[in-house]
Amino acid sequence: PTLDYPIHSDKDIVTFDDVQDRLPFSIEKKMRIFLGSISREGESGHDHDLVPELRRLPYGLPAPCDTFRQAAFTGDCHGFGIVPNINEQQFVTGSGLENTWVRFDKSDLQTYDHDLDTVPVMEDGAGILFPVTHLWVDCSFPTAEYYLEWFCGRRCVVRKKFSLWPMPNPVFRKLVSWAAGWLRRAAS
Repeated sequence: PTLDYPIHSDKDIVTFDDVQDRLPFSIEKKMRIFLGSISREGESGHDHDLVPELRRLPYGLPAPCDTFRQAAFTGDCHGFGIVPNINEQQFVTGSGLENTWVRFDKSDLQTYDHDLDTVPVMEDGAGILFPVTHLWVDCSFPTAEYYLEWFCGRRCVVRKKFSLWPMPNPVFRKLVSWAAGWLRRAAS
């Protein structure tokens, strides 16, 4: 491995489940990832046009990522993933890679705290791509806000705070408490 992985082998995975729809506002359901092959610009017959969650995405996504696909180290087969709740970014991968990369629109990345000095970066037109190992959604605050934190190994490289306002903080705390209790009861 070339990066400091939080997961080194399949033995490190204790359990996993399909995304469910247990929380209000379809929060869980909208965290499903939709996958497809990356098409060259100008090709017709995109399968992702049939999936409602992949229509009318910001920044012209899914992008063809031509520079990424043409880089020899990425391999000869490429794919993308989009998560509806974080549809401003696009996951990309290739048969020659051990990590998933993420594509941010350059102007969108400027709205995030970020430090990409120690990770490989590839520019592709209006986009910028870099490897990631995981995305952490941090809702552990007593206020109506959360953070998206993108990691490369153990290092957070991109981070942004989002507000759930106009939800009042007491309502937010009650909702989080209810959801945590519901998840604990469902797990037992």
